[in-house]
Amino acid sequence: MPPRKLETDSSAQRTFKKKKVLVVEELAELLASSIGTARRRLKEWGTYTSYNCNGRFYVLKDVAEFDSHGLWRHRTVLFSQYGNLKKTVIHLVRSSAAGLKGSEIGNLVRLEPRSFLSHFRNEPQLFRERIEGRFIHFSSDRAIRTKQKQKRLDQITRESLKGFPTDAEAVVILVERIKHPHLSIEELCRKLRQRRCRFGTEELSNFLGHHGLLKKTQDTHR
Repeated sequence: MPPRKLETDSSAQRTFKKKKVLVVEELAELLASSIGTARRRLKEWGTYTSYNCNGRFYVLKDVAEFDSHGLWRHRTVLFSQYGNLKKTVIHLVRSSAAGLKGSEIGNLVRLEPRSFLSHFRNEPQLFRERIEGRFIHFSSDRAIRTKQKQKRLDQITRESLKGFPTDAEAVVILVERIKHPHLSIEELCRKLRQRRCRFGTEELSNFLGHHGLLKKTQDTHR
């Protein structure tokens, strides 16, 4: 390559790094070349293509600073070290510990789930299953999916038990419940606060419901 061309290429690369991301038309202008030549330079230099903005933006590989999920954002432009959005979503789901809800995928890729998830309904590398009223995306690999699903179920169980009273508090609740079967949830809460059991009606309702006592409490109060 002639010295003048090398100088132009070096200058273009310096500007590219300074701007961080650009479209091919901008590079062609920096190179004073055709679009085809600019595309060849992008391939030679090693770049990533954005998975949003219709894939129009490019970044040099030594400029992108990917996070632990292999994703990087520059202003409103999004990049993935795994390639386009399809490859990125498939990787994120397959590498997740407990599969991913649509909202979780959206949070990771920083896109509204409704704008792209419909394209994955028949994706052979993913398996979608409704659990507790929500669709969870798992790997289509049975061995991976089995582990992911078990972790998701364990996660749901832990979340459902959040806010439950300690064993000592549970004894106090049950004693007060037996002594005052006609009290409403609110009245029982006030009673329990006198015993220094400080938690809300929601936690108490969850606890009584878990033990099959919530409906009985409500019915006897009517």
